[in-house]
Amino acid sequence: MFVNQYLVVKFLGRGACGKVFLCLNTYDLRLYAMKAVRKVDLESSQPQQQGAKRRNPMEDLKREIMIMKKMKHNNIVTLSEVIDDPAGSKLLLVMEFMEGGPVLTREALEKRERLPESLALQYFRDMIKALDYLHGNKVVHGDLKPENVLMAASGEVKLSDFGCSKVFATGNEYLERCNGTPAFLAPEMMRPNTRYRGRPTDVYALGACLYTLLFGRIPFSAPNLYKLFQVVQNEPVRYPPDVPISENLKDLLRGMLTKNPRERITMSELMKHDWVTMNKKFPLKPYRELSEGETQEMHNGVTCGMSFAEANPKPDFLMGLANFSRHERVYQEGDIIMRHGETGECKDWSEHPYTLTC
Repeated sequence: MFVNQYLVVKFLGRGACGKVFLCLNTYDLRLYAMKAVRKVDLESSQPQQQGAKRRNPMEDLKREIMIMKKMKHNNIVTLSEVIDDPAGSKLLLVMEFMEGGPVLTREALEKRERLPESLALQYFRDMIKALDYLHGNKVVHGDLKPENVLMAASGEVKLSDFGCSKVFATGNEYLERCNGTPAFLAPEMMRPNTRYRGRPTDVYALGACLYTLLFGRIPFSAPNLYKLFQVVQNEPVRYPPDVPISENLKDLLRGMLTKNPRERITMSELMKHDWVTMNKKFPLKPYRELSEGETQEMHNGVTCGMSFAEANPKPDFLMGLANFSRHERVYQEGDIIMRHGETGECKDWSEHPYTLTC
């Protein structure tokens, strides 16, 4: 099935706001991810916590689109276009296709799969650069978690899903409405009728992401939401003894997962931390300090400054991604791509007729 110039190839998965499909742009012959959102799901507001404002899904989506169109960074997923048919029932968001998917899926987490420290550092540096760029542009992400950190075929990772994000005049305003994924919420977000600043909550969530990548489990767990909130606010962070990590890394995690937001490590301090910079061998420069040429390189996707030895062991679930390759073919008008009933050589093609069933 075609949507404008896009050939819908196959169903990729279901997100919080709709279904995601792989599609081929017949103009540039590139693969994209297309998120289909039903308009009827955007019309009804959803109640939040007692005393909080009601959620408006349509306003959330408009804000997500605005942020993604504005943010241009090598470690942030790019939004190509939005297709809105007034007579249709769906809104379509066409985005950059991330071949590797999430750095850690729910299924991998259930199996306690984890990343070696060196690979976690590589991904974490990309995440820091993206978050520093967002904060420098007065944007708070609001829903950082491994599922929203996607991997490209090149090995780079990029932040996605800005449905809970906020844009501020100064970047330091207080928030009241509590959004995000419970396991990655900062303690101050869990207190009723309490305002909080957005940037420290992003730092906490980033620390919870790093913990999850390293240990294959979330920092805190409980049988229900009420008990989870109590544990996060009152219990100390514990490190599984079966996964040894460096003292520098423990120090970083303690700083990021500090319960008091005023005592929590800042983004500026985070970028200078010895674990992040490998004892200052590979420094990271904050977005605000980048020169015009460095900013252009960042927008153009130029990677520089750090390399990692391939000898580092990778868990089984990453081995396929490490060997990922994609062969591109150019088809002319009238060429037969695949006949009905045939099995294609390329696993990106569906064996069934192309249909869009949302």
